[in-house]
Amino acid sequence: MKIYNHTRIPTALLEPLLSEAAKAIGARFSRVPVRVTWSSRGAYGRQLDADAIRSNSLARKPRTKEGIYRKVWVKVDGGYLFIRIGKKGDPLERAEKAFQIALHEWAHIRDRQRGERFGNYNRRWANRPHERRAECQMRETLERGLSAEAQEAILNLAVWMADQTKGETR
Repeated sequence: MKIYNHTRIPTALLEPLLSEAAKAIGARFSRVPVRVTWSSRGAYGRQLDADAIRSNSLARKPRTKEGIYRKVWVKVDGGYLFIRIGKKGDPLERAEKAFQIALHEWAHIRDRQRGERFGNYNRRWANRPHERRAECQMRETLERGLSAEAQEAILNLAVWMADQTKGETR
């Protein structure tokens, strides 16, 4: 998994969180790029379908030092993810929400990897078959219980977020 980290969160904290979410849902994560950013409107995510992407299209500066685009295409397995982590609120709730969003988006990746059909986009979000399937998979995974590694990854992220907000006034 290639993580394009556009936050101050160390990548060493994000990688276990995202990989444990992929393992819990049953997706292959070795060739899936993930872009992580901040959001002041709360946490949300998006999965986009692709067979290949430009190697630097998710980076902050998509151009090379010479000022031209590199035309190197990288094959991806099931698409790629955008995950936005909320800036406001309780750190533990924010970390848990980030994990839940990662589970949901990895469920979409798993569906793409298995070749399952995606439904009608004219319907409301909650009525789309692929969204219902992803929500059901996410709920089942959470009801089964998380592994110790996943719980540790969530707590490590929450502790880091709490340490960062100590000096800030609300």
